[in-house]
Amino acid sequence: AVSLGACAPVRALAQEASARGKGLNLKITGLKTFVVNAGSLNWVFCKIYTNAGLVGLGEGSVTSKEATIAQAIMEHERFLLSKDPSDIEFLWQSMFRVPRWRGGPILNSAISAVEIALWDIVGQALGVPIYKLLGGAARTRVRMYLDVGATPEDSLRAKELGYTAIKTTPLSPVK
Repeated sequence: AVSLGACAPVRALAQEASARGKGLNLKITGLKTFVVNAGSLNWVFCKIYTNAGLVGLGEGSVTSKEATIAQAIMEHERFLLSKDPSDIEFLWQSMFRVPRWRGGPILNSAISAVEIALWDIVGQALGVPIYKLLGGAARTRVRMYLDVGATPEDSLRAKELGYTAIKTTPLSPVK
C-alpha cells in the first residue's frame, strides 16, 4: 500500500470521499480473513463488515507467509471495530504508525488488505468504483502475462491461451 500522504491529489480525493462518507454513519462491525489456494501460490483476503451491511474485500499476500499475513490482518480487528470505514487515511496512519515496531512486508501487506477493503466499502457506499475515488483511470488496456515453466511447450501453451507475454525461469544447467 502507498500512504496517501505521499500524493497531494490523492490525499484530497481521499479527504473528499471521507467527508462524503461521514453522512452514511458507517461503522466497522467485524473482520475476517481467508486464504485462497491457487496451486503453487496462495492469496490472502480480508473482509470488513459494516453496520449497513456493506462488506469490503481486500487482498494482501506474501508468498509462503499466508498464515502470518492472515494473523497480521486480524491483529487490527480490535482497533478497527466501531471505527468509521471512510476515515481511510486516519485508519491507515494509525495501523502503520501506532505500533512501537514498524513492520516490513508482512505488516504492510496486512495494512494493504485492510485499506483496499476500506476503499471498497466507501466506493460501494457512494456508488463509485474505487479507481474513480483514486483519481480515475490511468490506462484503457493492461497487457497480461502468464507465469510458465521453463520448457518450450509451456511457452506454446501460453500462446495458445492468447497470451502475448510470459514470465519464466531459465532452465537449470545440465549436470
